[in-house]
Amino acid sequence: MADGDESLPEQQPTTDPLRAYCPDLDEWPRSWSYEARDIPPGQQMVEYFKPFLRDLLDCKLSRKTLRQHRDNIWSLGGEVVRELQMDSALRKRPIERVVLNLISDDGGPLLSHHQSEAEQRSFDTTCRKLFHFLTTSESMGVGGRQRTKDVIDGTNTKLLAMRVAVKPRSRPAGRRRRRA
Repeated sequence: MADGDESLPEQQPTTDPLRAYCPDLDEWPRSWSYEARDIPPGQQMVEYFKPFLRDLLDCKLSRKTLRQHRDNIWSLGGEVVRELQMDSALRKRPIERVVLNLISDDGGPLLSHHQSEAEQRSFDTTCRKLFHFLTTSESMGVGGRQRTKDVIDGTNTKLLAMRVAVKPRSRPAGRRRRRA
């Protein structure tokens, strides 16, 4: 009996903090999907979100705050897939561009499942944090590449101006929050 136990491979503890933080990360694309064609963009989003999630872990935030940001990123992925369902032309765009068109310095899109004001505020905070992470020129994307072409040539302001000119905020003026 003892010889049989020695032949079993020893279980290694999870060394990747992202795996501990988001154990179901590989399942996110399937949880967001309405149909099979939603899974590939969902997988691209997960890869796009990983550097941000790792950065959050490096910030040494409380477990509660980390969980809120993780849950809000998951919600953002669901909102992106919902947008892809509503506008099939978006499927032709890079997922990075679709995500950046939904978030901004003001936050994210209105959540589609009628969450409370507090949940929307928390979601907007995470979206603002993600937007800043994605649009800073020091931030690097997956595999060491810059996140957007606009960041590569140093025209972050061009990206922001384009967003203002092309996409009006989905939030009614009455719901906009004052900055402190």
